[in-house]
Amino acid sequence: MTTATLAPDRSADHYGLGDVVRSEWTKFISLRSTRWTLAAFAVTGVALGTLISALTGHAWAHLSAHSRANWDPTNNTLAGLIPGYLLIPMLGVLMMSSEYSSNAIRSTLAAVPRRQLVLAAKVLVFAAPAPSAPPSAPGRARCSP
Repeated sequence: MTTATLAPDRSADHYGLGDVVRSEWTKFISLRSTRWTLAAFAVTGVALGTLISALTGHAWAHLSAHSRANWDPTNNTLAGLIPGYLLIPMLGVLMMSSEYSSNAIRSTLAAVPRRQLVLAAKVLVFAAPAPSAPPSAPGRARCSP
């Protein structure tokens, strides 16, 4: 006598966090707006940092002794990142709104009905390429000798 073995029941709730993160990562990197926003962040940070450093370095010869003692080249270089940090929230908005505007959220929630799992995966995917902001603005934290 033979016995039939049934395949395990694979409901829509069988996806784990790793599967959903992989799916969200694929959607995230396939957007052109993601690449453009990350490139704009890099270009903005480097270009403005270079420009601010060049302009403040050019004025070095005309600074007083007190201004030279308080001059912080790191602050001048990293000041270019501050406008770039305005692009990072825009990246998050693009990540979420692109899925809703194309109605792809329907298939996402049909495949993974646990919304907390989808939201956790989106947070992990967004946190991966987004540079973390420093704990304080550049130039605010001073190391004392």
